[in-house]
Amino acid sequence: MPSLLGGMDVSGFVGGTVQVLGDRTFVINGGINASGINGGGNVLIGGNFQGGGGTPTASQTYVDRQSWINADSLLTGNGGEIIIWSNQGTVFAGRISARGASQATTTPTSVANGGFVAVSSRESLVYRGRVDVRAAYGALGTIMLASENIRIGAGEPSETLDDLLTGLNLTELLGDKLPERYRNLFTISQANLEPESFLGNILFQATNDITLEPLRNSALDFRGGITRTMNFLADADNSGQGSFLMQGDDTIYTGGADLSIQGAGINLYGLDTTYAPANISEGLTFSTTNNLPILPNRGVNEGDSGNLNLLAIGEINVRDEINTRSSIGAGGRVNLQGNLVNVGGSIDTSSITGNGGAIDLNSQLNLNTSSLNSSSQSGNAGAISLNSSRGGINSSSIQANSQSGNGAVVDLAALGNLNLGRINTNSSGGSGGNVVLSSQQSGITMGNINTSSLDSHGGTIDLGAAGTITTGSLDTSSSLGNGGNVTLSSSQAGLNLGAINTSSSDGNGGVVSLSARGNLLLSGINTSSSDGSGGNILGSSLEGFIGNNNDLDARGQLSGWITLRGALGIYSVGGSDFSNSAFNLADFDSLSGAGTGIFSGRGGGISLTSSNGAIVAERLSTNHFTSASLSNQNGANIQVNAPGNILLRSIDSQGSSDPLSGGIGGNISVRTNGNIRVTNTFRDNVGNEASSF
Repeated sequence: MPSLLGGMDVSGFVGGTVQVLGDRTFVINGGINASGINGGGNVLIGGNFQGGGGTPTASQTYVDRQSWINADSLLTGNGGEIIIWSNQGTVFAGRISARGASQATTTPTSVANGGFVAVSSRESLVYRGRVDVRAAYGALGTIMLASENIRIGAGEPSETLDDLLTGLNLTELLGDKLPERYRNLFTISQANLEPESFLGNILFQATNDITLEPLRNSALDFRGGITRTMNFLADADNSGQGSFLMQGDDTIYTGGADLSIQGAGINLYGLDTTYAPANISEGLTFSTTNNLPILPNRGVNEGDSGNLNLLAIGEINVRDEINTRSSIGAGGRVNLQGNLVNVGGSIDTSSITGNGGAIDLNSQLNLNTSSLNSSSQSGNAGAISLNSSRGGINSSSIQANSQSGNGAVVDLAALGNLNLGRINTNSSGGSGGNVVLSSQQSGITMGNINTSSLDSHGGTIDLGAAGTITTGSLDTSSSLGNGGNVTLSSSQAGLNLGAINTSSSDGNGGVVSLSARGNLLLSGINTSSSDGSGGNILGSSLEGFIGNNNDLDARGQLSGWITLRGALGIYSVGGSDFSNSAFNLADFDSLSGAGTGIFSGRGGGISLTSSNGAIVAERLSTNHFTSASLSNQNGANIQVNAPGNILLRSIDSQGSSDPLSGGIGGNISVRTNGNIRVTNTFRDNVGNEASSF
């Protein structure tokens, strides 16, 4: 039964090695100094790391409150390594210091990092100590707690720690098993995890569960501390039986540290990795070897919020919000991967002055989220990627926009339905972000999409599904740049769309390409440009009809083509409702005024084709006359082909008749096996009105 009462000193130029080994190992009112001028030493109590290395292991290991262990690097070099281990139970209440060098070095290859401390047991662990693995001029060290289960509790039990850990009962210690009063304690308390008690990066590892019991102030709060990484690993043996569980409605605040949680399952309330400045006394020390100030190392990129990783082979449930936003730095990245992912609150990775953090969510089954926000005011927005390989995706809104920077890519892919709110990737000073949505076996239902830009190019929109695609308005427009292209395709059903705007003032309008097996229900499309080229409009329904209740406008200095092909007909009539059934031809006579127009011009044209139905349109115009001061203002061709009736209110393909402009009118071709009816004007290629018929 090895024991240490008193002190042991192996300090030197480089710290030496101390081993306290035996079946029952305890350190009572003891001190171990393995510090070195140019590097800390090694200390083993009860065994080597995780009971390995061929070193004898203790069944029980105890370190009381009056004991201390130092393996500091005093001037240059790394802090040392301290391992405390047992097979059955470890009770630790002492102080450990394994700090890195406290003076700067001019040697480029020199390292001066904090050390490594592992306090662990194969079965039961009670930790009530304090550990310091800081480094003034290097990386922060790591503090590891490991056991079969880890419980984090709000406070101490009614029996004080002095009763439990001071003046240990040797009769109990010499027993075959860890005393029951130690087994019933939680692993570590909130107080022992406060910033000035746990000075290092955190690694908690359990072969089974890691459990957070209901906490004081509903928070596990590391704000003001120096921790840069926090890792919680449940189910460390990969048996599929260990989970990370938060029993209360509590939030983990990391103060800017990266947070990683892994387990067979993960059940949380709230997570917050927003940056908070360190508030640790520089002279704070647990060491008895020196009192040199240790700076509160925060790592690189002050102001950046921490990244978040949640990885589970089973379910991930986050009942409240995830917050990694930042005001003065970059927002933290959020990565969730599980069999089923549910986030009840918002995910916010936005930033004011830096870049927004990326959001990457992957679920084998359904993926359910509230709002997602990776936007930025002065920087670029963070990319957002959601994937469900065997289920659907539900999200209330997605914001990946920017004011001065670029909007980000939003990419969502699922086997099943996509049920979404609005998506914004627009920008004022930069480019709009692209939006890509796909459903392999089902449909897409969503609100508005805005990828527009004022000073640069609008982002593209690409939606593909097997089933019906239903959207609000789609806006990829730009003022100074080009409008983004819009591509929508339904392989087995139809499209039901709000207004589409890919126009530009100074650049080119974006192309709109729509295809479906079923009906195309449109609410107007604008691909025009004031000073550039209008974008083409392409619409095709293989087995249904095309219904449009607002203008189709592809005009520009060089106009775009408008090509519509509807198997069962084309109906472009203002104010009509095509959502439930095809347009009733008898209703056409009751409409008055110019109504909906289909507009193209020089370089473009209009082509309407129905393979097995009628064509109804209020106004077809490729008239390109805009100003007598411009030359070559030609009208474009108009083609209308259908086996059924063709009903039109007016057709106009004239060019400019002004001698200075020299415009040429476009050709008009109307072909049908049924009747042709034009209820208003029919202007030929020189502007003459033909008779109505």
